[in-house]
Amino acid sequence: MKRLYALASVAFFVCAASASAQESAAVRVIGASAFGNAAPTPMIGGGLTFDRDEVVQVFGEAAMEVVPRDVQRAAPGGGGPIYAFVILASDVVNRVDRYAMGGVRLRHPTEAPATFFVEFGGGAARTLIQLTGERIASPDTLLFASVGGGMFVKASETIGVEAGYRYGRMASGSFLLNINKVYAALAFKLY
Repeated sequence: MKRLYALASVAFFVCAASASAQESAAVRVIGASAFGNAAPTPMIGGGLTFDRDEVVQVFGEAAMEVVPRDVQRAAPGGGGPIYAFVILASDVVNRVDRYAMGGVRLRHPTEAPATFFVEFGGGAARTLIQLTGERIASPDTLLFASVGGGMFVKASETIGVEAGYRYGRMASGSFLLNINKVYAALAFKLY
């Protein structure tokens, strides 16, 4: 799993480095909630964006599940914590507990402080399967593709606020896992 995240990070930076006509870059702090035919999952993470020009932006990010310490339980056999912080729609629940992704955004150029965008991306996510809070399968890493959109509001020359929605699809053997994600981000311009 660590190799997959390292590979995704290297691929993102290689793609970003090839964008030699970058106008600016920013660091993002992300808060999100993933839901769909997976259990709702609060997440926090970070990312980078590189502006190719006023329309094209390359982005990469990674996030992991946020669970208060008082809802963790030890896994059977001492295999580490299992999180019972899920809202169960049925007895068997899939949930995403971390992901890494990259992609491209197409922004509507404007002089106004608010900019709308659509984005296309892909990456890898680790999913867990639970039965009423107890793990019944080992974590599975799945590739996914996503499409989404949102709005970026420039608060000052160096700080911006972003909100958006993404729809993602993961394939796992004979079933498809749909992931919807709403997120908010705080961006700090680097140059």
